[in-house]
Amino acid sequence: MYLDRYFFEFPLNEAASWGYGYKALTTLFESPQYKGKRVIMSRPEFSPYIFLLFYSAYDPQTYRYEAKRYPPTADGFVDVSSFGRFEFRDIHWNNDSCLPSTILVDYVDEKSSYIYPNSQVIRLPNGNPYLQVFTTNGSGCDKKSI
Repeated sequence: MYLDRYFFEFPLNEAASWGYGYKALTTLFESPQYKGKRVIMSRPEFSPYIFLLFYSAYDPQTYRYEAKRYPPTADGFVDVSSFGRFEFRDIHWNNDSCLPSTILVDYVDEKSSYIYPNSQVIRLPNGNPYLQVFTTNGSGCDKKSI
């Protein structure tokens, strides 16, 4: 029973807790359609930056000089707010969807379960949606309301 849970159930049911999906996300960011575009990713407290650094083989020296951080949390943890073309913060859909040629990445879960039309979805091994990737074009937005 232990082996079954460890090798079969755990990887299927707890993949989100172990950073599953970030490799696919990094590969997506490096494709011609997304390469070089600004990226805004929600929930900096999930530390998505560490997976992006690892899977993209980001230069540590460059990261060291580019990284900006939030103030320490109550428990002393310091989340990264940005580096390079990546920004980690809450997505303000009304305003951010009007930005030109920007990639918005949000988690799909009980906090944010809506999947936007025309977004790409990265799924967990159990088939549940985990991340959605939405590219803005900035057209059709009322610039006066921003």
